[in-house]
Amino acid sequence: MSDSASAKSSPDLRALARAILDTVLAGDRQPVAVAHPLEFVCIPLLRTPGLGVCGHIWQDGQAAPTVHCHSWHLTSEVIAGALFNEVFAVTDSSEGDQHLLDVESTGPLDRIAATGRTVTVQTEQRTLYEAGDTYYCLRAGVFHRSTPASTGPTITLLAGRTVPGANDQIVASRARGQRATRRGELPIPAARALAVLLRSAVGEPGPLSPTENRQKGRNADLPFQFYDVAPAKSDASPP
Repeated sequence: MSDSASAKSSPDLRALARAILDTVLAGDRQPVAVAHPLEFVCIPLLRTPGLGVCGHIWQDGQAAPTVHCHSWHLTSEVIAGALFNEVFAVTDSSEGDQHLLDVESTGPLDRIAATGRTVTVQTEQRTLYEAGDTYYCLRAGVFHRSTPASTGPTITLLAGRTVPGANDQIVASRARGQRATRRGELPIPAARALAVLLRSAVGEPGPLSPTENRQKGRNADLPFQFYDVAPAKSDASPP
């Protein structure tokens, strides 16, 4: 399969988010907001088998310092503020001073376990993405870190598609025994306030669609298109 995909006409990711958020704000659907261990708040919008769409909100002063990789390909569009996305080469080394950990997520529970592998970590690219006309893509297994780069909230819309056999992993300064952490849901009033913030950032229909936006950064072309999804009922839970 080719590593690149030709652009094609398809529904707008913002339009999908807009339609779902409007049902939330109309009271037809309960708002949900989850405190994520990577230090942002996730607002899940769509879950289908193997695919998810959500909003990510970093409040002023929040950061996501952990280098990690996903078990799913992702497309992320910055719709408010700005962020740096850093891509890393993570290499096995007996002299490495970092440790690779596996993360297995089931619903709100994240189980973290040491792999026994030590690694070195080297920055390959650091790219600034600003709201307006950019989105970026990363393949499953690519290590990265996203850090807000603006005063005030930084907000992204993200679509993720699961890759069978891929693992979620993080890099840590020390190996730890197996442990579990639980993602906590915010109270409904706080979740609704964040849904209002996300809906405002999504905005109203405009002249540009994501396929017309410019792509920046490494791994920009993926062998599939996210923007051909439609809402469907499912209990699957990537990302």
